[in-house]
Amino acid sequence: MKTTKKSIIIYITVACLILISIAGIAFSGFMRTYKHEFSLTINVGKIDLSLAEATTDFIVPGTTITLSEKPSVTVGKNSQACWLFIEVIPTADFNSYLSYDSSITEGWTPLTDVQNVYYRQLPRSEQDETFTIMEDTTLEILPTLTDKQISAAQAQSITIKAYAVQDTEDTSTPILAWMQIRP
Repeated sequence: MKTTKKSIIIYITVACLILISIAGIAFSGFMRTYKHEFSLTINVGKIDLSLAEATTDFIVPGTTITLSEKPSVTVGKNSQACWLFIEVIPTADFNSYLSYDSSITEGWTPLTDVQNVYYRQLPRSEQDETFTIMEDTTLEILPTLTDKQISAAQAQSITIKAYAVQDTEDTSTPILAWMQIRP
């Protein structure tokens, strides 16, 4: 069998096409299975919060209870500079059974256009800092309560929530910081 120039060129062309096809398949398989992973370490400032609450157990119609305990919030030591917020939320039917009178302690500022929310701007703390939230709190149990309404009155509460948002360029005002909590 005699090999001609033409048949050699055909063999070489077929061999090249086979090699290109194999390389293409291998590259395609490599591109489908190749996975690049990376990890990003983010150091977030720490803000440590705790709440202390005032409680009462007895409801007698027509009486006034003065709470001796004062609710407070504590920002733990080594916490970052932050905006500290408190939200005072009576239950929906609270005023149907009880009325309360209380003053938010000095140092808390009402948040503009947001009802029942107060704030403080705090520097980085090296030690635990406790802030009283309410003082001189009295609860008046309405004198018109019936026995059936007393159990409903006992279910009423004033919830105090505390939030902290790290003080950064993105949270440079109290309203910007609050938007991180309630957008």
